[in-house]
Amino acid sequence: MVVTGDAAVVGMLRPGHNQAILALVQFADRPAMVAISLAAPEDVPAVERAAAGSPETQIWAITELMHSMADGPSLKQAALRPGVGFSADLGPYGFRIYKLTRVVS
Repeated sequence: MVVTGDAAVVGMLRPGHNQAILALVQFADRPAMVAISLAAPEDVPAVERAAAGSPETQIWAITELMHSMADGPSLKQAALRPGVGFSADLGPYGFRIYKLTRVVS
């Protein structure tokens, strides 16, 4: 996963074969707009990489599970496709947690 747009936002992805949890955290006292796209899981240990499959080549349905009090609801549901990301806004010191579910075609 790649997060671009604000250096104070950290994205964390816990991948699985069919589902993943994505957390975005804003560590600054300012709003942020970031873009998220999938990349090969290079920071996952090689012995665990096979369990994740190739998430960067899959289509994922995105559902927001939770957001901070600094943020309002964002997208209802969207899809994350290879080469096409999505954007999210975060309030000062805000966070968003998404569930990604692999779409079987």
